[in-house]
Amino acid sequence: INEDVEIIVINPPGHFFNSGKALESIDAMVYLYARELRRLLKHNIIFFGHSIGGIVAYELCKMLEKDIPIKRMIISSVNPPHSTKDHVDLQSDMDTETLIRKCTDLGGMPHIFQQEPELLESFLNGLRADLKALEVYNPPKLEHVEKLSISATVLFSDRDYIVRYRLSGQKIESGMLLYEG
Repeated sequence: INEDVEIIVINPPGHFFNSGKALESIDAMVYLYARELRRLLKHNIIFFGHSIGGIVAYELCKMLEKDIPIKRMIISSVNPPHSTKDHVDLQSDMDTETLIRKCTDLGGMPHIFQQEPELLESFLNGLRADLKALEVYNPPKLEHVEKLSISATVLFSDRDYIVRYRLSGQKIESGMLLYEG
């Protein structure tokens, strides 16, 4: 990475040993992050979001693009905003055993978490809050999705059944990168 690149990582409240109650709505995440980031971000900003973080990145860019010079948004393993709930087979109120099994089957939980109870508990607390946030998220209908004025890149895997389902049969545009694995 170039020396003049500054990376800011957001570790939300209630995730991986970060104190505070985990946020259970996309709007709450966006407002908290926007408030904190406005004073830190200067120029040539690139937002990256994975999974639910992709929805948060989209909503953040939508909110901030008029005030802050955002260069690009990169999202991975997430459906477009209007279809975030398509084929999501995880719920915040699932019993722990089922949630662990489904996350493991999706490749979304490293096996070490199952061997480390403290890591597992921290992961599950954050995951449940994120799932709750997705459950209460009110995505726009396709005809009302706000197109961002910034460039975007979408990363997804050929094994990502959620994103692959939404993109199946569609022409892969430039800015959409398919990876093996």
